[in-house]
Amino acid sequence: MLSCTWGNEMKGYIKMLVAFIMILVIFFVVDFFLASRLYTECEVSDAVALSYKMTNAVEFTKLNAKQALEFSINKTVGNLNITNMTDLITNNTLRQQFLDELNETFNPSMLDRIDMDIDITVSLDVDTTNSRILARLEIVVRSLHRTAKTDTEIYQNF
Repeated sequence: MLSCTWGNEMKGYIKMLVAFIMILVIFFVVDFFLASRLYTECEVSDAVALSYKMTNAVEFTKLNAKQALEFSINKTVGNLNITNMTDLITNNTLRQQFLDELNETFNPSMLDRIDMDIDITVSLDVDTTNSRILARLEIVVRSLHRTAKTDTEIYQNF
């Protein structure tokens, strides 16, 4: 009789041990599932954050280019001693000289504080119909494995 009670007690311990192992397995399965979900959501969050950062870099570049264009026009007008900006409409030689000087002066890429690779292609022109100086910019921002590109036009009336 003594051996029967001891066998029943062992069955109880074995059941508890099996239940404990099952609880551990369930815990690790749930933990793995939650960890993989969180990792995936973090990657999505990082991708969204990178998109916002790239968009901000493009917008900052546009704003900086607008200010740089205004500064460069004023500097070029001063360097060439142009007193009447409407002469750019009628005088082709002065217009070409103005654009050559403006190409050397205009630098929209003063972006030392941004930790992304930014390429800017600039095309300058004098719009004689609307009396303005036009800058066409192609801005390409690269970061990690992503690239953002936009084309924009900025102008300064004269």
